[in-house]
Amino acid sequence: MRGARTRNYDAIVVGGGIVGCATAYYSARAGLRVLVVEASNIAAQQSGRNLGFVRQQGRDFRELELMIHAARLWPQLEAELGRDIGWRQGGNLALATDESDRERLARWARRAADYGLDTQMVSREKAMALAPKLAAPFVGAMYTASDGKAEPARTTCAFYDAARALGAEAVIGAHVDEIVMSGGGVAGVRIGGKLFHSDRVVCAAGAGTGKLLRKAGLVFPQSTVRATVVRTEAVPFDIAPCVSGRVAGIRQAVDGTLHLSVAGGDYDLGTSVFSDFRWFRHALRESHGAVTLNYLHAFKRLLPDRSPAAVPDLATGKADPRPSPAKAKAALDEFDSLFPALAKRRVVGSWAGLIESTPDMIPAIGSVSGIIGLLVASGFSGHGFGPGPMVGKILADLLCGKAEPAYLSHLSPDRFARAVWSPQPVMS
Repeated sequence: MRGARTRNYDAIVVGGGIVGCATAYYSARAGLRVLVVEASNIAAQQSGRNLGFVRQQGRDFRELELMIHAARLWPQLEAELGRDIGWRQGGNLALATDESDRERLARWARRAADYGLDTQMVSREKAMALAPKLAAPFVGAMYTASDGKAEPARTTCAFYDAARALGAEAVIGAHVDEIVMSGGGVAGVRIGGKLFHSDRVVCAAGAGTGKLLRKAGLVFPQSTVRATVVRTEAVPFDIAPCVSGRVAGIRQAVDGTLHLSVAGGDYDLGTSVFSDFRWFRHALRESHGAVTLNYLHAFKRLLPDRSPAAVPDLATGKADPRPSPAKAKAALDEFDSLFPALAKRRVVGSWAGLIESTPDMIPAIGSVSGIIGLLVASGFSGHGFGPGPMVGKILADLLCGKAEPAYLSHLSPDRFARAVWSPQPVMS
């Protein structure tokens, strides 16, 4: 554990992912004395292991306005942070495999126009011009030019480094045992028996959020899905947009390599399955095979790991989840069908991360009723990288006493305790 200099802070941020690091940066920029607490390493969890899409396209409409605000931040971040994050505004291309699929995408695009989004339906020929070597038998695509992509770990670390340069402190490699309460509000966090004082705490602990909040007496259902990413060797030309096929997402990184992942992942059944099931039964039922129920994962962790090596610059944690060979194969198979001229590219690495989800598959962001000074940002359900910087900015504003944006009304962390949530996605 690398420690902080004191134990008294204006705000304590639990979690060293993109949301936590962005919160620390914007808070330190506003003059707050901030402490970041991370149980593993900065960007070692899902913020450094995701696919790197920065997309407005295809989102649940309850979170779309948040993402539209986030998309306006991304083009400025490299200049503001003074660091290269691999940002590129190359757009997002979602392929329609048949006419019913095209109509589904078109319905989303028509409603997105009400938000001022630049999403449009494009022909097969236009899609192939946007993504060289794309040659799959699809009938059209949805395209959002203002979407982009970035390097996940690099971006998260850029926020962290910028926060530290502004005076933010950190405790790295130590778990928060509990969020300490006193007199109806937070009093700080306890780490290894030591109390770090603050009357403002942000819980952005990713897959660990539910456990911490339950200890504080809050109803916060949370489940995790293990998502696999594959990296292939570089290709000698530019694929500017991110591409979403029937099941797989594809991003070309700044070094020319291709990063592939299948939507969904492996739901590793454990001792919490019975308590979780009442909350997540609808999400699992509607996953249509994207999420695989895995009964044997705990046993398989005892066996030798024969998966391809992770890439050298991937931040590692204390217990990195294993990639799924089946999910890796599904991603590669679809890539080969979409880009036949690039089929059988050599795999140079693979890794997995834990996607933490809420029962309605949208995040929980904001204050908690009845607990003064506690803010939550979690449950991003596999699409938190894109909104991460904006969420950090919002949380810093809330720490400074500013009002909560109206567009967060559907994302209240209290919605599960108050039974005002719906498992049905708002997609059209």
